[in-house]
Amino acid sequence: MFKRFGHYWWGVLFFSVTSCALPANELAYVRLTTADGVSLPPDTLRGKVVVLDFWASWCSPCVRIMPQLQRFYERYQGHPKVVFMAINNSEIPEEALAFLQKLNIRYPTYFDNERHTSAHFRVVGLPTTVILSTKGEIAFIHRGFNPNDDVVALLTREVEALLAP
Repeated sequence: MFKRFGHYWWGVLFFSVTSCALPANELAYVRLTTADGVSLPPDTLRGKVVVLDFWASWCSPCVRIMPQLQRFYERYQGHPKVVFMAINNSEIPEEALAFLQKLNIRYPTYFDNERHTSAHFRVVGLPTTVILSTKGEIAFIHRGFNPNDDVVALLTREVEALLAP
């Protein structure tokens, strides 16, 4: 019985979809750089719905979800109020970008080499997707990957709810 119970909680922890709203402005904790080492000023994200996707090339669920995230990115690519950011914190930027290019993944990728952003959002497993509201609050967290999930529909529903007046 305890063995099954343990597996249940493992699944809840790593493959659950959660939603919460926190009063603090989470944008202050988004400390990222481009592959060239240029810091991203958090002010560029203010007033926008921000989708943060934490990934690594060695993470097979991350790789499996990437085509869906690419479609999601393409859907909102030109939207003035939505920003999609893939975040890698465990690889050399040039190698990570070469990996994405090989897979024909073209969404913006940033690096969290000091792991400030990952630590703040308590990223303990990959992939993890965090959506911040236009007020800079955590609105949605999706952990793990289930091949039966329609990630595009799931993220679209959350983003559209945040964009609604």
